[in-house]
Amino acid sequence: MPAKFDFHVHTMYSDGVGTAAAMAEAAEALGLEAVALTDHGPELSVGTPREKLTPMLQDIRLAQEDAGIPVLAGIEANVVDEGGTIDVDDEYIGKLDILVIGVHKLGKARDSVELARDYLGRATHAIERHKIDVLAHPFYFHCDLAPHLLPEDLENFVRLAAGRGAAIDVNM
Repeated sequence: MPAKFDFHVHTMYSDGVGTAAAMAEAAEALGLEAVALTDHGPELSVGTPREKLTPMLQDIRLAQEDAGIPVLAGIEANVVDEGGTIDVDDEYIGKLDILVIGVHKLGKARDSVELARDYLGRATHAIERHKIDVLAHPFYFHCDLAPHLLPEDLENFVRLAAGRGAAIDVNM
């Protein structure tokens, strides 16, 4: 039987509702073998404010002590520009167990093909610039953008992610 993990979970620090401890308990009750608490970074409207990043990490570390499964401390950093810049600095990232990135904002595009190309560029540059662990909700921006990309573009992107050791979130 395959291992069961969820490495993209939000708490009350961003757009979730539970505490770090409650999320760890729920993950264990669901039979997960590990969970990562990865609230949104500060640049998103529902993200964790910068002044709450350290308390959030402290709460996760406390939850780790009481959990019966591994609880990873992470964040879902936001890709904030075309160059792949993310909204969390390297010093903070160095304190984490896992780095998830998500593309939540795109430039002004006239159609779905332009949106898809913008998303692909931002995600590609972020993976090239940063040592990420997981790309969250790939090619989803209010709708599925993957059908608007060429198969070879998607294939090249998956090869890049795999080559850099980045997993891709599965949405079901």
